[in-house]
Amino acid sequence: MEYCLVTGNNNALYIEGLKNKKLYLDTNIIYRALGINGAERKERTRSFLKKCYEVGQELRISKYTDIEFQESIDFYIKQISKYSINGKVHPSVYEHYAGGYDIYLYYYEWKSRQINNNLELFRAHIKSQYEQFKKEFNVFIDYKSQLDENNPKMREIINQYSESMEKYKLKSVNNIYDAKNIALIREKRIKKSKNFYKFLDTPYYFISTDQKLRDWNYENLSEEVPIIILPSQWFNILLRYVSRTNDDFRSFVSFLNMKQNYPTIDSDKLHIILSGIGEITEIIEQQEYFAKVLIEDKINDIILEENDDIVYEKTKEYVKSTLDKELERVVKELENTKQELSSACEQIKKLDDITNENNKYNNKIIELTKENQKIINTIINKEVEEDIRIWKIKAITLIPVQIIIILIGIFEFFFSDWKFNFIYKFFSWIDTQKDWIKNIVYGINYAFLIGLSWLIICTIYKRLISRKHVESYKNELIKEYTEKWAKIRKIDINF
Repeated sequence: MEYCLVTGNNNALYIEGLKNKKLYLDTNIIYRALGINGAERKERTRSFLKKCYEVGQELRISKYTDIEFQESIDFYIKQISKYSINGKVHPSVYEHYAGGYDIYLYYYEWKSRQINNNLELFRAHIKSQYEQFKKEFNVFIDYKSQLDENNPKMREIINQYSESMEKYKLKSVNNIYDAKNIALIREKRIKKSKNFYKFLDTPYYFISTDQKLRDWNYENLSEEVPIIILPSQWFNILLRYVSRTNDDFRSFVSFLNMKQNYPTIDSDKLHIILSGIGEITEIIEQQEYFAKVLIEDKINDIILEENDDIVYEKTKEYVKSTLDKELERVVKELENTKQELSSACEQIKKLDDITNENNKYNNKIIELTKENQKIINTIINKEVEEDIRIWKIKAITLIPVQIIIILIGIFEFFFSDWKFNFIYKFFSWIDTQKDWIKNIVYGINYAFLIGLSWLIICTIYKRLISRKHVESYKNELIKEYTEKWAKIRKIDINF
């Protein structure tokens, strides 16, 4: 196609002729340049327009395109105000089903960033973007070029174009504007030059992304240089014959690689359904669920309704009734949970009462155990004291024995003249006996006196004088009696 455009006059390409073209922009180009069709298309469209502007081509918007753009914005704002002004639609839910980025998604994202999301502010925002775009690319609004619509022949041409377009596109008010733009550009071509079958002699073109409109152009005005040119086609011509940089080439490749999305549902109906959902719930998970059942599962055939108001009301009714049923189910579950919780609380209270009684019983047992232990300790102390007393008395009884032993020793060596000193007389007689007898008697005597005296003295010292030995013996007795009573208590408990 590009080859035919630039070689149709059978002459060499005149660069100046290519540069001085007047390009009329379709509404879809404006939408893309403003970002209404997404950031990616905005960037690529602006790269294309920038290249056209740099080359010296004049960018124009016809009176009919300007009116179409303004009316389309009014239409969408009316749709938004009618169906979604009170609800909130999450952009991600809309994007999932939309064929691409459109004005509804543009609005949802704009709304999510605003504190005051009044629709007049949204309108003003688009108008501001539009004015800024025209200023940046020096876009000329051509209100002077108008068709004589009072002329019956011109009206017939416009109607003929519009009706024939319905074979390629759905019937739409846009077809009238497309027909008028094509008629306007053909009229301007005829006035400029009769030779508009050659590219270099044809200054006026209509830049549009509408593939179906381009197909209509090729089949219905096939003998003329095409009026409808896609941005990718025009970009290709510029890069091939005027100038090319790396950035220009990347921009052109991006046009070729631009992904085409096909909608699951008409964007207006998608907006209406999601607005109906958003009117009832703003929870994104619930919006995703209801969008699926209404759009994908076609529940209740709501999506098949043709009347927009019926679709909106039925959507709200279905979402509300479903959520009411879910709420009723949750309330019932909550009541059951409350009853179960009340029963559990009663059981817990009973367990608490039992626990308190057990605690009282345990405390009583602890008190009785303490009292019992005090009694046992008292008994043990008395028994220990009694044993120590008897233990000491036994030591006291050894004192006379020790005195007798001392007296024996004294009488053995002293008071020899006393007639009753039989001890001395006994040992005097022993001295007259044989030596071995004498040695035996004296050995026994000394061993008995000294050994017995030592045992008696040690016993008296440990039991009557030494506190350390007394405490040690006392501790042994306490341990012994404690173990004894522990065994007794164990037997009682087992019994």
